[in-house]
Amino acid sequence: MCSMKNYNVYEKVGLPLVIVVVAGVFLIYGNYGPKSESEVIGESEVTEMSEQSGIFNGYYEGISRQGWEETETCRTLVVSDGHAGLIKYFKDMILLDGNTVQTLSSEGNLRINLPWNEISESDRLTIQSSTKNKNVSVELKKKIQVPMGAGPCTSFFNFIRVN
Repeated sequence: MCSMKNYNVYEKVGLPLVIVVVAGVFLIYGNYGPKSESEVIGESEVTEMSEQSGIFNGYYEGISRQGWEETETCRTLVVSDGHAGLIKYFKDMILLDGNTVQTLSSEGNLRINLPWNEISESDRLTIQSSTKNKNVSVELKKKIQVPMGAGPCTSFFNFIRVN
């Protein structure tokens, strides 16, 4: 006799599971892979010790910042949309923790310091040609944050690609 039951014991983590019992033997069928990268990324908690990849839409802005007795031009992305968890995490760092490395635009949007040395010349040109009305989509990966002094243009991200 064959009985089939859908136990869905892993439904909370997005893994549907079907267990089929045939002559006392359990056969397990399921989708063990993530539904999509964005679902997995969106569900993971952002902390100092976590690494997450996210896509950010926005526009380039070069800003002069003073730090450690010198002025630097920070290459930034003013984020209009993107990975909600990462945006909230970095906005909270600024607003709640007083972090001054990342900043907010005059409209209150997160301004991400880009890891400019990791970006190819052609991708730099694509990013620099973006505007408020013509955003660019950039994929970045949050680094593990080691407590230390950071310059005004320090990036908490690694560059993955322009989408």
